[in-house]
Amino acid sequence: MVKLSTESGCWNTYSDYAHGSKGSAVLMATLGQPEPTIYKGHNMVVKNLIWEFGLPDPNPYHVEWQVLLDAIHQDKPHNEARRAGEADVAVLMGRMATHTGQYITWDQALNSDYQFVKDIDTMTFDSPAPIHANSDGIYSAPQPGITKEC
Repeated sequence: MVKLSTESGCWNTYSDYAHGSKGSAVLMATLGQPEPTIYKGHNMVVKNLIWEFGLPDPNPYHVEWQVLLDAIHQDKPHNEARRAGEADVAVLMGRMATHTGQYITWDQALNSDYQFVKDIDTMTFDSPAPIHANSDGIYSAPQPGITKEC
């Protein structure tokens, strides 16, 4: 499943994976054929397969567009703002957890006053960059357990 690009030598995939304390899952193997599967443990091999979606899984992007088009054709309200906002909070939770090494709750993320970029609302195209590389051109990486962001 891991593919290296012959051009860049980098991992080249468009997949979604989930890992938890009791197992792992492939949420989407490829954009065209999601093929979700669940495994016991983190070794995603056939002998550890617990569940797989048995039917051709519809492309989620096609389904999303179809729902929108159906709402337009049927003159029904369609608003993705709440789902999009909640998805953004989930992303922020992941970043907070990854950068700090801490368990972050939904409420902690919503109530945090941390600014990922200080005073971003006053920045202009002429403002200096909010982070800077060191003398070797390297940007500092988050240090879980040391970094405090929330």
